[in-house]
Amino acid sequence: MVYSQTENAVVFIGNVHGTQKDMAIWAAKITAYFTEKNDGKAGQKGQKDQKGGQKGGQEAGQAGGQGDFGSKIDRIVAEGSVRLVSGKNEGACSRLVYHVADGVIRMEGNPILRDGQNTVRGDVIKFYIHENRSEVLSGTQRRVEAIFYQQDKGAGK
Repeated sequence: MVYSQTENAVVFIGNVHGTQKDMAIWAAKITAYFTEKNDGKAGQKGQKDQKGGQKGGQEAGQAGGQGDFGSKIDRIVAEGSVRLVSGKNEGACSRLVYHVADGVIRMEGNPILRDGQNTVRGDVIKFYIHENRSEVLSGTQRRVEAIFYQQDKGAGK
C-alpha cells in the first residue's frame, strides 16, 4: 500500500480485492482517491491542518483512523485484469473508474457486462448502480455487441 499526500490517494498493488456494500472489485492495482481534506467534511475539529496531518498520517493504519485522507472516497480506479461483481451483475475489463457519489462505473479496455446469461460488450460500458442500468458505447474499432436470452416460461417449475 502506498499513500500519496499530494494526490490524496491510496494505491494498492498486487492481486487487490475491494468491497463496498454489495459490490466487489478485483484488479492488479486499485487506487482510491479521497475527497479534499480540510474541506469542512473531514470532521477534524480543534486540530490545525499541519498538526492534524502529521497525527493522522501515523494513525492511518489503525482501525477507525481517517488519517490525512478526506472523509469520503471520491473515486476508485482499478487497472489490470479488472473483475467486478455488483448484485447479480458481473463485469470484466482492463480499466474501471467508479465515481462513488454519482454511483457510476465506467469500464474501458475490452469491457464485458453480464446479467445472468445476458451479455453486452462495447468500447466503453457505463453502469449506473443506483438505477440498475447500463449504457454501452461503440468505438471506431468496435461495435456494440449484445446477447439476450429469453426466459423460459417453464423454467420455474
